[in-house]
Amino acid sequence: MGVSPAPYGILAAVFNKIQTGEGQKVDVALVDSAVASLEIINMIYLVEGRIPQRIGNRYESTYPYDSFRGSDGSLVIGAGNDKLYVSLCEVMARPDLAEDPRFLPRPGPGCKP
Repeated sequence: MGVSPAPYGILAAVFNKIQTGEGQKVDVALVDSAVASLEIINMIYLVEGRIPQRIGNRYESTYPYDSFRGSDGSLVIGAGNDKLYVSLCEVMARPDLAEDPRFLPRPGPGCKP
């Protein structure tokens, strides 16, 4: 996922402060942060030539990565690759879902061929 470059600069400055006792200036261009926040949206356009549509909280390239309603409120599940999905299935006490043919291959980074 795309992340703004600002947190990396801030963390590097804090680390330097801890190590040397000297502060630093963190300078991040606004356009860098804006492009990073687009994550996969710009790739969809550049690779597929498709203009992405609104999809709510869902993540375009992997699933489950969305907000869901539970019996006691809402929750967000972000299993962005096969390893995380298998872990999710174990936490839900449903390891059988990890190999369920309905969910193979799973889209996204690390999906099975």
